[in-house]
Amino acid sequence: MSGIEDYSEKVKELQDSIESLDSEYEEFDEEVRRLSVQMNELRTRLELAKEKKNTAYFSKIQASTDLDNAKRGLAKARMEEREKMQKEPDVTNPPLERILSVVSSWDTWKKLRDYQQADLIFTWDRFLRPEVTGQWGVFNANDTSLGKTAETAMTILGLRVLFPDAKLLWLTKSALIKSSARQCREWGLNIIPLTGTSDTKISMMQFMGETMAEVGMAESYITNYEALNTPLMSEIIKRDWLVIAVDEMHRLRGGANASGPTKMWLGLKKILHDTDSLRVVAIPEGRSRKVWTPDHEVINREGRPFPIFMSGSLINNGSEEVWAYTHLFNPVQFPSRAHFKRTFMAAYSIGISIELIMKVIAANFFRKTKREIGMQIHDPIPAEHLIELEKGSDLYNFQKQVVEDFMIKLDSMGDEMVSIAGILAELHYARLSLVAQDFNVSVPIKDSMGYVQKDMHGKVLKKKVQKHLEPPLSKLEYCIEHVFDLAMYEGQNVLIFSAQFNSPIEYLLRRFRDMGLKCDAITGDKRLTTREIGEIEEDFKNNNLNVLIINMKAGAEGLNLHKDARWSGGSSHVVLLDRWYNPQINQQAIDRAWRVGCLEPVTVHTYTVDNSVDEIIDGICADKVLEAEGLTEHAALRASDWRAKIKSWLEAKK
Repeated sequence: MSGIEDYSEKVKELQDSIESLDSEYEEFDEEVRRLSVQMNELRTRLELAKEKKNTAYFSKIQASTDLDNAKRGLAKARMEEREKMQKEPDVTNPPLERILSVVSSWDTWKKLRDYQQADLIFTWDRFLRPEVTGQWGVFNANDTSLGKTAETAMTILGLRVLFPDAKLLWLTKSALIKSSARQCREWGLNIIPLTGTSDTKISMMQFMGETMAEVGMAESYITNYEALNTPLMSEIIKRDWLVIAVDEMHRLRGGANASGPTKMWLGLKKILHDTDSLRVVAIPEGRSRKVWTPDHEVINREGRPFPIFMSGSLINNGSEEVWAYTHLFNPVQFPSRAHFKRTFMAAYSIGISIELIMKVIAANFFRKTKREIGMQIHDPIPAEHLIELEKGSDLYNFQKQVVEDFMIKLDSMGDEMVSIAGILAELHYARLSLVAQDFNVSVPIKDSMGYVQKDMHGKVLKKKVQKHLEPPLSKLEYCIEHVFDLAMYEGQNVLIFSAQFNSPIEYLLRRFRDMGLKCDAITGDKRLTTREIGEIEEDFKNNNLNVLIINMKAGAEGLNLHKDARWSGGSSHVVLLDRWYNPQINQQAIDRAWRVGCLEPVTVHTYTVDNSVDEIIDGICADKVLEAEGLTEHAALRASDWRAKIKSWLEAKK
């Protein structure tokens, strides 16, 4: 019985447990059903939330895109409006209307070409409305012979319609002072040349300043850049100049010097901004106020001189020169060479032109080429004369030895950096030997035993000795024969340019005169000629000279030597006896004859001696890597890279 009771008790317990579990099950089943309903509701809400989230996300993207498009549209609209304002001067502006109403009756205004009149209106508008671009001054980069001098002279005369007492200081190279003053007078601008010693210039400025003030005339002076580094500077900064005009601006590029700015460049900055500090955080306020107030309308609140920079060659030696120009416009916007190179010059290295860069960073920059304005002018005709060296001649052996020694030296230097200045120094005598018969060379000093002597630092001691080359002198003799044929048998006047050497000019002068040709030279060396450059220029234009030989450093700028209907002489044949490593310099020389108004196509004769340093100079001129670095004497490559380049240049001619 005990077993039945036990099982009965156990059954009862289990039944009770089952009932309890049934109740618990029902309770949890109810909870599951309830939670399932909630979960379904949450799933629905979750899906709805996800859908709304996605909708919001894509709406946000669309809104961001619309915002970016709106910002770009706004920026574009502002840019278009600004470009419109920049491109279209406000000729309804009362002061500009006043200028145009007066100058339009002048004969000189009627002589201007259409593009020159447009340039003048542009410049006057920039003077009268500097707020349009936020820049003060203009950069006239029109191509050579397009009349920058005439435009600047007329700009001053137009401004004097509003400001009769406006003072002008015109800076140029010494050789161009008198010729530029003459051109200004032809356009009605009476300008006083300041030449001679500093004391003479100071006395002239003081005397003329007092005299012109008494008669109510505005002061206008033209002098050389070097005046900014002389006692005359103290007299210059006393005056409130309305306009500072700088001709051949690329020559005043001293701010781009790696060794630091020149005193002339700092002097110009002092005149323009009343400070010569390179740490400029704000442009000092001008000392004077030029105000024209018809009906009490003030149109010019700028108190600093208005700079007009002129240069047909934007880069004479290197891209960093552009900073030297733009810093003088706005030293706050373009504070340092490093900032400028990092910000803008990267574009130049990948092939963007300096003209485009200038248009981006300098709104008051304008440039027209002979082609753009549709002038009828023939392209220069290239005529390359390849001169073969006679094997075994003194010149052949000298060239070969110099180039071979230099290649060995570059090989030993490995990855050491070598500048263009270093290359030119090593090849100096080889270049000189092509255009001179007698010259000095540096040779190592040897002791009685034949050993090379060195100083305490291990540097080889050298001395200069006379080097004489026996004929044939290939390039000089070829030049004499070729130019004599052009002048004597074809009746042509000829321009001959030497890159930097005066010794071949002296030799050619003597030989041509012995042959009965009328010739002269522009060299900057009074030992060769004491005549003024202007006199020589007039003789050549008036057909009193058959041959004119010019050192590029002395006469590659500012001279009109082309054949023109206004005179009987001039030339359509340019001979480059030797070339400079920068093609801009060579082009400036060519532009003395290739100008607007030239009556005949210009033939450019280049003399290239094979297997010589001529081929290396040609290679440097054409090398795009060096051009991107900036063709300055400081541009440098590894010695191994130089060796590879020079080898390829020499082999390319074979």
